Amino acid sequence: MYMLFLGNDRLFGREGVLFIFQIIAFPSTHPMIFMFIFCMLAYLLINKGIYNIAKVSTVFYIITVWILFLFFFYYHDFKWTRLTPFIFQGGNPDKIKGFFDVYPAFLGYELTLLLFPYADKKTHLMRSAFISSGLATIVYAFIAFVSFGFFGLGYLKVLQYPILVLFAYVHLPLIERIENLLYGFLLFTTMITTVMNSWAAVEVGKRMFPKLKNVVLSFLIMLFGYVISFIPKVLMEAQRWLNYAAYVETGLAFGFPIALILLLLIQRSRGELQS
Repeated sequence: MYMLFLGNDRLFGREGVLFIFQIIAFPSTHPMIFMFIFCMLAYLLINKGIYNIAKVSTVFYIITVWILFLFFFYYHDFKWTRLTPFIFQGGNPDKIKGFFDVYPAFLGYELTLLLFPYADKKTHLMRSAFISSGLATIVYAFIAFVSFGFFGLGYLKVLQYPILVLFAYVHLPLIERIENLLYGFLLFTTMITTVMNSWAAVEVGKRMFPKLKNVVLSFLIMLFGYVISFIPKVLMEAQRWLNYAAYVETGLAFGFPIALILLLLIQRSRGELQS
């Protein structure tokens, strides 16, 4: 049931991304049109299976990884004096809330558990999971470092989307408003995140409803996510819903493994008592 919630939560979170894309690129177009196309593409990709999803994910990675090199474009305006001189000072004093605000960006590692049936000894699944999580951490830290040195702490407090502002700072002689193009590339990563979590929801749904086919399950999950996307009318409302869902998802990501460990310990202790 957790994965079913996770699949719809990630899909619902994509609406915020599409809201932003609609605002900066197609302000006169209804955002649910983009949401429909996005859900349709995700649905088609889910039904291709995990191996094809992995291939597409590799292609999307190659398409988007070059964007990181654009952050070296800001080295002329990067100032070390803008970096906050004290760690965790001047920001949110509530460290627990700050943790729950940041941690959802790292969620998704739990999907590795569903990949064990598709891996063998040559795959080195866990090593790959650790490497990918490490690379994601390095990317997040690098972007945060550049953002602090470019904007400064005070400016970052009032910016809602600093990455878009960074993209807007890049100027090319033949392209105007390059942030529209760059943000469009980021939709590829959004697609893979949605597809992977929805695929996980389908895999768990097969255990809960074995008589339903994969095509039907994926259609119901995407349809449910599309329908609830009509509820928020503005971007701030969608962000608030996503924050609530992320808090629940973080609690489940920690709670279920702990509950499983406790259950295994209880079963083992009962087995020792019976013996």
